[in-house]
Amino acid sequence: MRLSGVDPGIIRELSGIYKPFVKAFKELVSNAYDADAQEITIRVASDFDSIEVRDDGHGMTPFHFQQDFTRLGGSTAWHGGGRSPGGRERIGYKGIGFLAVARYCRALRVESYAKRKYKAEREALVARGRVALSDFIPDVLPWRKTVHRVRVTGVRLQDTGERLGPREWRVEREHLVFTRRREALVDVSFEIDCSDLELHAELDFERLLGLERRVDLQDLQDFCTLDVIERRASAPFTSVKLVGLKHFVVRELSAPAAKGKAKNIVNKSGREQFIWRLARSSPIRDDVQKGGGGPVVAKMTRLQADADMPSLVVRWRDEEAKPLLRPVYLPKPGKNPLEESVIPVDIDEGGLRAVGYLLARSEVIYPAESRGITIRVRNVAIGDAGFLGFENIISGPRKAALSQITGEILVLKGLDASDAINPGRESFYDENPHVRILRRALVGSEEQLGGYVALAIKGIMDRIAVRSHVTAHILDARHRRAALDHIASAVNYYGRSHLPTGDAVSEFFRTPLKANGLSYARDVQVRPGARLSGFDVEAADGLATDFDIDFKRRRVLLDYERDIWNPTVYLSGEYYTVCLKQGRPDQAICEFDNEKKRIYVNWGHPVRQQMDDFSFLRSAVLLRFAHHVARADADSMLDLALNMLAFRVE
Repeated sequence: MRLSGVDPGIIRELSGIYKPFVKAFKELVSNAYDADAQEITIRVASDFDSIEVRDDGHGMTPFHFQQDFTRLGGSTAWHGGGRSPGGRERIGYKGIGFLAVARYCRALRVESYAKRKYKAEREALVARGRVALSDFIPDVLPWRKTVHRVRVTGVRLQDTGERLGPREWRVEREHLVFTRRREALVDVSFEIDCSDLELHAELDFERLLGLERRVDLQDLQDFCTLDVIERRASAPFTSVKLVGLKHFVVRELSAPAAKGKAKNIVNKSGREQFIWRLARSSPIRDDVQKGGGGPVVAKMTRLQADADMPSLVVRWRDEEAKPLLRPVYLPKPGKNPLEESVIPVDIDEGGLRAVGYLLARSEVIYPAESRGITIRVRNVAIGDAGFLGFENIISGPRKAALSQITGEILVLKGLDASDAINPGRESFYDENPHVRILRRALVGSEEQLGGYVALAIKGIMDRIAVRSHVTAHILDARHRRAALDHIASAVNYYGRSHLPTGDAVSEFFRTPLKANGLSYARDVQVRPGARLSGFDVEAADGLATDFDIDFKRRRVLLDYERDIWNPTVYLSGEYYTVCLKQGRPDQAICEFDNEKKRIYVNWGHPVRQQMDDFSFLRSAVLLRFAHHVARADADSMLDLALNMLAFRVE
């Protein structure tokens, strides 16, 4: 077979569009999808010398193989309204598909069988009232094996578009004969019966790429050999095998996992990386159980089911074949429910229709390759997940928040592959109007971050702020509770001891002591107010943890019945309530009221500015307590205070 008019240097450059190997290999899976395959099987040879893609699609006749598979440019994917015979929206539009793997193997072997007929329309020149069938029938098979398979189905005049009736032409042996017209240009419709033809072809990439700068552009031939076997297979199929994989491909596929690093895909074995990336980018169903991931993710799964997605099976070397599903990031069960962080995406503008979701998580997403938005056109991922270049523009906390965002966008209408997506399907052409609409809807403009990503970042920042503030309140409450527990342990220990302080402690609690001043000071609010970082604060009993945040309803739930909020302290057989007061700097640091069983602590005392809450609360209460118990002897008072402060709770 011949490939004319294309410099091998250009062929080499076109074959380099698809990097790395898995992205080139994915094009073969996409071809199977376009062939209406229901099951696609990948086989990796035990010695890594070859890797095969086999599908149960509608197959190729030898004529379709020549016309479509080995054609460079001018894809026929637009035929049939851009849909496959089975109704799928076609993926391939560039017409350079077979070159995707040219750099990665020595040759490509193709076997295929199709029960259907080859149908086409070709131009022919009528001279002397006749035209030879061989003038417009593709030269694929030896003519003696082709002529008896041909049936002319119609003739149309090129200049007027008139269709000629059956009485105006007839087929005689190997010629199309016209009854009235002697000279004319006509378009002849015909079909060729291929129901008993199985093709076996081999594309020699070493020869093809080795011809660079050494070939006549009008005579680039013999890069592909084609054999046709006359037999009927049980069902249509296509097998495409990469033979003689290059050494760097074998090293890539057989590479071991990086030791001690397992979170990210890049650190996994070559096999795991290949399978993960292939599954992420191929037009197959996702790995989400029915009803899993909430209603928004379930909607995406239903859309994929409606698109008639094929199943993909991988047989790695001598292992058992295993089905492959597309990995989709979802949080682990029981950890930050999904619906708290999902942002539905629905874009319908200027002929672009896209749906999907973003997940704005409370934690950094692993594997790192799952971060970013995956945009799928005809169920094929366009490039790696990202933020349409905005990750390179923003900085600071907002950029850090991007590591907590993932998403899936499925384009239902628009972004035609022919003028919006580059040949390697790695990115979009910025000048395309649909791309501009998509970019504005997802990330805003270059001047200002906006769109759905801005909503996701705001959600993350809000969560960080409210979680930080709630955590600070909880931590302060724990510190205060720990201080009260320490006070109780120290006072009760020295009240029960055989030391002279024991009697003094007991006598103090029998004294009818009243507070003087601090009881009238304003209470210090230790609980959060009604609003916290834009969230409503509500009391809720029986929480499993100290607090819960309902991000969907923007509520903070706090269980004030938990011990950390308990302001009482058990002293010498009685419960005292510790009240924090906003006293004046010149007032006492602490006051006891034995009649009301209250302890007032001056939270406005200057000493508090030099200490944390735990240390200040302990010091204020225990120093005041030591002052009352041993007020007659300054040394005894100081010893008691220091001992109680240094007391260790067992």
